[in-house]
Amino acid sequence: MTRQDLLGLLAHLICDQVGLDLAGLNADPSPLAALPRRRARRSGFAEEVLRAYAYSCAMCGFDGALGRNPVGIEAAHVRWHSQAGPDVVANGLALCALHHALLDLGVLGITEDRRIRVSGLYVARSQAGQAVDSLAGQPLLAARPGQPAVDIVYVTWHSSQVFKGALETSAAE
Repeated sequence: MTRQDLLGLLAHLICDQVGLDLAGLNADPSPLAALPRRRARRSGFAEEVLRAYAYSCAMCGFDGALGRNPVGIEAAHVRWHSQAGPDVVANGLALCALHHALLDLGVLGITEDRRIRVSGLYVARSQAGQAVDSLAGQPLLAARPGQPAVDIVYVTWHSSQVFKGALETSAAE
């Protein structure tokens, strides 16, 4: 691979991550043709999830807005989009930016009865950090009437593939 090919590849990967279409920019696709294409996201997913949860975090209830515009609330995939998670409300939660990040990192999880789990590996010393621990065992806020709850199939995937679980203890202890 030449230096130019490598630069083209890097440009493709960066643009793909932020959702830009290099073909639309008339970029040279030659080194990129062999790369697998990422599955496109369905454009209505985020808005449908946010509406289903009334623009409120399903974990803490945060519902901040700047004027009429919600801020800090995001649509999160329970089974990640990059891991064949579908763009459907049953695979989504409206979460504040903090809880979205913690769900994606495996600090937070969900039980089969749709309660919040906090990893035994999570440590916090500040009062704000300990507020995450206080979520343990709390029920997720329900989606609005007529909207599906998060599907257990996706919760199970997240539990086995992402959630960090509890501290492991050895038999020698």
